Amino acid sequence: MEELSENQSDTSVIESIKVIIRLRPRLMKELELPMAPIEIKNSSICIKDSHRLVDSAFDCVFGPDKSQQDVFDCFRQPLKKVPQGFNCTILAYGQTGSGKTHTIFGPEMKFHGDRPPKEEGIISRAVHQLFSDVHSTGERENFRVFCSTFQIYNEKIYDLLQDPKAKKPLKVRHDVDGGTILEDLSEYLVQTKEDVLAMLRDAERAKIKRQTKMNLFSSRSHTVFRLIVEHTVDNSRMTRGMLSICDLAGSEKWKSEEKLAVKHLKEMNTINLSLTTLGKVISAISKGESFVPFRESKLTRVLQSCFGNNNHTFLIANIAPTKMCLAETISTMKFADRAKGVMVSIKQNIEDVSPQNRIRDLELEVKCQNHSSSYISSRFKV
Repeated sequence: MEELSENQSDTSVIESIKVIIRLRPRLMKELELPMAPIEIKNSSICIKDSHRLVDSAFDCVFGPDKSQQDVFDCFRQPLKKVPQGFNCTILAYGQTGSGKTHTIFGPEMKFHGDRPPKEEGIISRAVHQLFSDVHSTGERENFRVFCSTFQIYNEKIYDLLQDPKAKKPLKVRHDVDGGTILEDLSEYLVQTKEDVLAMLRDAERAKIKRQTKMNLFSSRSHTVFRLIVEHTVDNSRMTRGMLSICDLAGSEKWKSEEKLAVKHLKEMNTINLSLTTLGKVISAISKGESFVPFRESKLTRVLQSCFGNNNHTFLIANIAPTKMCLAETISTMKFADRAKGVMVSIKQNIEDVSPQNRIRDLELEVKCQNHSSSYISSRFKV
């Protein structure tokens, strides 16, 4: 583990949001469909037809032949800094059916031996790396890892582990530093990667899904997963790093002649409005505007700290290969291009371990242990 200097917590680095484009492979049902005129060359992607030309460069561009491991390697180094007290946020964006959930979650969220399976997503790989890095320090007893996960559905926030039926929305408030606090969100003290993945599999089952034109089981809520890693450095200092991974619900088009249930129409409009607000926020920040509309959506309120307030932030823009999705693909690329202009400040989170703070942390640990015990008891009917 890296040694802390006396003034390390006061130094910060400015960097831009890292933007990644991922073009998914064709599905079996798409083999007979015409493909979009998409060309990838190194870190650039070009879409050109008779009346459109979109050509942009990004931090990474992955074609359909690239693996889950190839994508994960983009985040490996920033993730290694989370146990050292740095924050890292990964956002998956794109239309419904573009491969976001596969990129983030993969098919199983399981491990066989010491390595995740080939198709496992970013979350499984990140959890595996984080616990491996903590154990490699040789001071596991000085670390505490807390897990939480929630969904945003129809502008309401629900705890996926304590409220799987989405009956009790959480309230949002902000602390003095601009961070987001979700009142009564459960946090679980976890000891192993298996603990985390068991919780995430339960959370995945509780997510609100329905069939769309593009996807048989499409997520109709934005999902956020968080791991907080605390490291007691010595008797007076502690670092606190947070990993946040967000699987954004996909945008969806609707034609007036199509029949759609009122409930589904409401959720579609709410998703599209929240994504529009996210686009407005990114546009305002990249242009240096004095007013940023964070409060116009629960999604942007929750993500406020990702855009400027001490986060290594990554945006994975997922796109589909078919011509029928071309308009949404171009819209996604324009969104990703604007995001490149957002600058974020990075610094290590170091706290003084005063007697008052130590008492507060011990109370939190007891609360989280009780949460974990009650969760395990209810899950396994102990």
